[in-house]
Amino acid sequence: MTDPLQTKQLIELHLFQLPETNFTVEQMQRLVISGDRPLHSSESPFSPAVLSADELKRHHRIKAPNGKKMYFLSRVFLKHILSQRTGTRSTENLYRYLPSGKPVFIDHPDLGVNWAHSGRFFAVALVEGNSIGVDLEIENPKRSINALAQRFFSAQEASEMAERPKEDQRKYFYKLWTLKEAYIKEHGGSIAQHLNHLQYVQSANSLTLKMGKSRLFHSQQPSTGLHTAVSVGLQPYALSEIQQYTYDIRTHKGVLKLERSNAPFSLWTEIRG
Repeated sequence: MTDPLQTKQLIELHLFQLPETNFTVEQMQRLVISGDRPLHSSESPFSPAVLSADELKRHHRIKAPNGKKMYFLSRVFLKHILSQRTGTRSTENLYRYLPSGKPVFIDHPDLGVNWAHSGRFFAVALVEGNSIGVDLEIENPKRSINALAQRFFSAQEASEMAERPKEDQRKYFYKLWTLKEAYIKEHGGSIAQHLNHLQYVQSANSLTLKMGKSRLFHSQQPSTGLHTAVSVGLQPYALSEIQQYTYDIRTHKGVLKLERSNAPFSLWTEIRG
């Protein structure tokens, strides 16, 4: 039987930093996404035609101007990534939602896809032939992390957080929170539904999820105050490469980072049932 840890699996994590909150529609129209497969063959990729009928309805329901821009740009980036990966040019619905709330790519159901956004950041995670979930959170100094930990963390997790130096508690909270959200988004549902099954145990160099099903988890802090986490199924794949692409709209430049290591490695914890 093939050892899943010896099977290479490419995970793509695309992280986009959107403009400041006061960016204008004119600035948005001037943005250019590089690539040889445009989202729309006859119109600008930033025209309303990029959105499907369902997405347009969702877009119209958003009242806050910056919220509308965020939704629009996030869907542009999402469709750009999917079109680059699959060659799809359609501006219709490229994905649908399962009853669990998980998105699935209609024409390529074997391509696991998930996305998240927080503030000016938007992340898309992709994997072939496996399930995936991603979460993205910006630290909020006004957020009552102790109250949330008491409600959504296990007693052990809340205790371990409280025992940390005060300056480290918020970072630890967001690390756990994003890991939990990523796992839940991989499966569908809510934190409340999975609360009894989601308990991370801190060891010297890793966090281990106490549950029966094998998983790979990744957590990182790409920039100050921003936390991301990815949850990937381990049936039958293991992670050996992370491909992270960061695109900054303000400079119109992208940075591609490819990390290689033999699994399991420091940022990932393998969970065996």
